[in-house]
Amino acid sequence: MAAGSGESRLDAMGEIEFDGAVGKKIAQYGKVTQRLGHDFAAEFDEAAAQANRAIRKLKGHPLLLGVDVYLRARWCTRHLRRAAELARGVSAESVRFTLQYRREFLDIQDAGTKPTKARKAFPFAGEVDI
Repeated sequence: MAAGSGESRLDAMGEIEFDGAVGKKIAQYGKVTQRLGHDFAAEFDEAAAQANRAIRKLKGHPLLLGVDVYLRARWCTRHLRRAAELARGVSAESVRFTLQYRREFLDIQDAGTKPTKARKAFPFAGEVDI
């Protein structure tokens, strides 16, 4: 992961306020979260590979005589591989969040329904808008 990339993405996520045009903010939040998940997954995958290689170099150490170093290395790095899978899950769920919002709110707006006279007379005047 590039230096400061994760921190800058977290800052970008924190700066997104869900006010005004909520749809744009949700799309922006989903994109930033997806990229952050990808960055974390790549970092965890690389860390697992590096740790596995480093632990395997312990083979032949006199204090580890009779220990299956390769098996134990796999056991240790399994947690980083799981973390990478969870990070990919974060990325996937952020995409699902954005798609679900579109499905529930924006597709209704784009369905081509003509606003009734009552809707025209009483426009929505809430704090946020679709």
